Amino acid sequence: MCGLSEIEQYRELIRRILEAFQDISFPVIVKVATDRDVESFDPIEDQPIISDLSTLADEVMHTYYNTPIRIKRINEVSNFLEKEIPKVFDAMRGKFVVLKNVVNLGGSGYPNLRIDYTGGHVYADVKATMRPDRGSARDFYFTAGVETKKKVTKDGKHAVLGFIIHGSPSNYRTVGWKLSDLSKVSVKAKTEFNADNLEIYKKEAVIKEIIFKLHS
Repeated sequence: MCGLSEIEQYRELIRRILEAFQDISFPVIVKVATDRDVESFDPIEDQPIISDLSTLADEVMHTYYNTPIRIKRINEVSNFLEKEIPKVFDAMRGKFVVLKNVVNLGGSGYPNLRIDYTGGHVYADVKATMRPDRGSARDFYFTAGVETKKKVTKDGKHAVLGFIIHGSPSNYRTVGWKLSDLSKVSVKAKTEFNADNLEIYKKEAVIKEIIFKLHS
């Protein structure tokens, strides 16, 4: 970058960073972030797992088709379903061949659930959408941080269990579902520059301030 101005150097550096972080295999990101391997679903060998997951997804779909989800915002339906799925699983344990447990991992960010089966684990994100045929950048996102490392503690399969939703606020119904293997998915990095309050309110940045003083 010899001969370039500071602005031009940063522009070139940021351009190279953005180009480097496009269409990265999701397993690579998980491995770097958690030091755990992402295993693929084998359509033949993993048929018992896929069959059990299908049984669970069918039950969730029928349950919340017959009993609408009374939530006002579609964005909150995913949160509702991730909390309900372990309850649905517990109520029908006897119907599964290899699934042993479904744990809501809590907190924020990927993944929502850990699904234990004979011989392994599936880490899953629960999604709800009214537009499965259209996309936006945050339909699925992964933040590599301490929270994720606490959740993903073992090698395993990774999936999105997405429910297709119809209806209107306080009357959403599940009308379908899709199970996706995240080992086949690529992700893009979204560059974000952050500053905390100490930085944005530092003395040299504040132009003017007024603080109302309360009388004791």
